[in-house]
Amino acid sequence: MKKIKLGTLMIFAMFIAIAPALTSCGKVKDSLAKVTVVDKATGQPMNGVTVTLRPVSSDPMSTAEFRFESIEAQTDAKGVATFNLSEYYEAGQAGLMVLTIDAAGQTDVGIIKVEEQVTNEKTVEL
Repeated sequence: MKKIKLGTLMIFAMFIAIAPALTSCGKVKDSLAKVTVVDKATGQPMNGVTVTLRPVSSDPMSTAEFRFESIEAQTDAKGVATFNLSEYYEAGQAGLMVLTIDAAGQTDVGIIKVEEQVTNEKTVEL
C-alpha cells in the first residue's frame, strides 16, 4: 500500500514541476509597429501627426492579397504612433510584413519591417 502512495506522490510531484512549462507554451505576444515622427530641423518629436501604414510587396508581379489596405494612428506627445498588427497574423504564421510609412500627408517617408510577436520600431523625419 505504501508503494502505491509513494508512486502516486512522485507522479503528482512531477506534474507540479512541469505544469508551468506546459501552460506558458501557448502565450502569444503582440506584434507591434511603433513609428516615431520627429521634426527634421529640430529633432523634436511631433505630436498629433497622422501616420499611415500600407503593405508593400517585394515582388512587383505578386498577386498576394494583404489583410488590410492601410491602417492609421496618431502620434502621441512623444511623437510615437503605435500599431498592434497581431490580428493580421494567423496562428503559426512565420515571416514578416513590409510596410510603407506615410506621415502628415507625405507618402513613402519610410519603410518598417514587422516581425510577428515583436515590438518593431522606426523613426522618420519630416
